[in-house]
Amino acid sequence: MDKGRILVVDDDPKSRRLIQDLLVSDGYELVFASDGATALAEAMHAAPDLILLDVVMPQMNGFEVCRNLRLDPLLAEVSIIMVTALDDRPSRLRGLEVGADDFVTKPVDGIELKTRVRNVVQLNRYRKLLQERTKAQRAQADVLSTCEATLAGWVRILEQDGRVASGRCDRVTCLALRLATRAGLPE
Repeated sequence: MDKGRILVVDDDPKSRRLIQDLLVSDGYELVFASDGATALAEAMHAAPDLILLDVVMPQMNGFEVCRNLRLDPLLAEVSIIMVTALDDRPSRLRGLEVGADDFVTKPVDGIELKTRVRNVVQLNRYRKLLQERTKAQRAQADVLSTCEATLAGWVRILEQDGRVASGRCDRVTCLALRLATRAGLPE
């Protein structure tokens, strides 16, 4: 079962390998980037559920990558966990300011990383399910509203026509009842 796609961004091959060894057995699909520019391109291409982002990298550090991700409307909601040796308060505050959701300190504690990843991916899945459910409820409400408007229109037409034949009323009534039943409208 696909548990989610994770983009791992770290310039250190050993760190990438460690994260791979920890997470691949849990069923996550892993995508890797070794620098900030590649991370931004991979994020657009891979549409990850989560990004594990190193802070200290050459050229474009993790803070810049995080800020750029948050500015992109297609990537702004992707969860980001910064995985870094920087554990001082100013670094954590800066990470939060640019949009990081969480932090894991290097050297990585495997159990902590796996737990945080599982929790974030699970919360993302629940959020997506809730969005889909809300969208379905809105669509159903739109259908009901359209049906009610259609029925009201038929009633107005029948009321305006002074020469209504009983057969016409019966046909409209039959159609209205079928439409209301299919739409799930109460009696």
